[in-house]
Amino acid sequence: MISKRSVLRGLLPVVIVVGVLVASLLVRPVGLHSVNLAVCTYSGTATVISVSPTSGPTGGGTVVSVTGCGFVGATGVKFGTTAAGFTVISSTLIHATSPAHAPGTVDITVINSSGSSATSASDQFTYVPPWCGAFNMTSIPTTWTAGQTQTFPVTVTNCGTVTWIHTGYNEVDLDLHFANSPGGSANQSQWLNSTAFALPADLAPNASVTLTVSFTAPSQGGQEVLEALMIVEHSFWFDQVTSSPQQWAFVNVDVTQSASGGTWSATIDMSTVPTTWGAGQSQTFSVKVTNTSTATWVHAGYNEVDLDLHFATKAGGSTQQSHWLNSTAFALPTDVAPAGNATVSVTFSAPANGGGTLIIEGLMIREHLFWFDQVTATPHQWYPKSVTVTPAWSATIDMSTVPTTWKAGETKSFSVKVTNNGSMTWPSTGYNEVDLDLHFAMSSGGSANQANWVNSLALALPADVLPGANAMVAVAFTAPDHPAGSLTLEGLMIKEHQFWFDAVTTSPQQWAPITATITQATYGLTSVPTAWTRGQTLTFSVTVTNKTAFTWAHTGYNEFDLDFHFTTATGGSAQQASWLTSQAFALPADLASGASVTFNVTVTAPNTSGSMSLEAEMIKEHAWWFTDVSSVSVVIT
Repeated sequence: MISKRSVLRGLLPVVIVVGVLVASLLVRPVGLHSVNLAVCTYSGTATVISVSPTSGPTGGGTVVSVTGCGFVGATGVKFGTTAAGFTVISSTLIHATSPAHAPGTVDITVINSSGSSATSASDQFTYVPPWCGAFNMTSIPTTWTAGQTQTFPVTVTNCGTVTWIHTGYNEVDLDLHFANSPGGSANQSQWLNSTAFALPADLAPNASVTLTVSFTAPSQGGQEVLEALMIVEHSFWFDQVTSSPQQWAFVNVDVTQSASGGTWSATIDMSTVPTTWGAGQSQTFSVKVTNTSTATWVHAGYNEVDLDLHFATKAGGSTQQSHWLNSTAFALPTDVAPAGNATVSVTFSAPANGGGTLIIEGLMIREHLFWFDQVTATPHQWYPKSVTVTPAWSATIDMSTVPTTWKAGETKSFSVKVTNNGSMTWPSTGYNEVDLDLHFAMSSGGSANQANWVNSLALALPADVLPGANAMVAVAFTAPDHPAGSLTLEGLMIKEHQFWFDAVTTSPQQWAPITATITQATYGLTSVPTAWTRGQTLTFSVTVTNKTAFTWAHTGYNEFDLDFHFTTATGGSAQQASWLTSQAFALPADLASGASVTFNVTVTAPNTSGSMSLEAEMIKEHAWWFTDVSSVSVVIT
């Protein structure tokens, strides 16, 4: 038989353990994770203390443990600005699943009824792109000789989420290239060479490998860059699928030419090149080229050496190709040894759409490899000559006889002198005849500015016009009824159903503008009261004068009315957003061109006090507002 004393003695250790546990709970809370509660503000908003893991793929799906406090009652979790799925485990722990997101670092925030948790470095999560490479290029030599091969190490790191396969059709390789400037695969036009180096083994995410490579400098000398970029062969360059972080890395290098002054160098005698041309004209002449390098020029084959001639607006060799208007390569008659020369017979054509003072430039090229000026900087390898090209279609238009003041809708007759400055005769009749076009416009700019033309009229020439000749074109032209004010009146020649002259000849300018003023109306507002009270109605007289060339009808769907509006900004209908009222008043009768009428209007002020304007503006109902307006400054109390 067990005594009560024995039972109590057996329970004593249990009681002690329970007491210790209760005491420990009273001293501090116990959670599933260790939490530094000193950083918790207990302000009502949640606090994020740490996240784990701190990175994941851009496609999302990473389960992140978010540790902090104030998580009970959480209503949302965001990665940056993107909402995420989550589960509240306790007041100090949330499990959140990362949503898809672009590469980069974001803050993970927890939202509850009191707001969003404050951001800090400890809540950050980095989205890692699938294809990401980083490079250590500190061991790359920075001084080279043209054509020199050097061996050095490059360390590459897989900063993405996909394992790099080192063999096969789509293996991942390291590409090194010399270039004129950095910029990755989008800048391949500036690459001077390119070599892909295989990895020694597959490379897992976050792993690194050091490759020892032997690489050769290009034959071009100068200040260049040596750039690294990863490639998935037959698929994509890394910078085509990952924009952040930047996928190319480079070092600045200095490539010097050999002591002989360069491997590929030439002089080109341009003295026989004609200096006067017509647009589209072909001429035949000879050009003497001399081999001043140490290599023989081969005149036939895939890498033959040719003479390139091009018309250009700017000299400067192959770096100025954006300014070339055309380009033709001419074969040498035979191989040319160092110090030898050859005379190249050429038939070359001027550009069809160029005109004015241009440049014909000669430059040697080793086909499919390089321009001479890409491999030899000194002496410069391009040889320019200034020439004059007469445009095929060019005109001057004398606008001095064109009237500069007009009534809206007025027709005026005058003559315009046009001169044929091109090399082609202007036909005056037929489907493709050359006409003079006149148009009122909101601004000048020729045919490229047609969106701002208000009207347009083509006028036939009186007869064919030979190059260098001129003609007087009889004009009867009508000003628009609207808009009015200061407009541009512009002349421009057109070859009907084919082209505007300024579309085929950019220099000299082919459109001829003048400034013309069109009037519509004037207003006599001397009787308008300047002091009003809010909502007050007053009657006063107003005089309106018809400055157009047509009669204003006072009745009908398109009658002409006088509109009065209180406004905080003057400027007519273009400022309707600032109008506080608008009242239209019918004319007492039709109003002929040049006539005036005085009549009474009863106008009501707005329920707004302050300084503003009372503006008068004519309107053709259901059609258009007048440009001409007039206003009086008023005060409403």
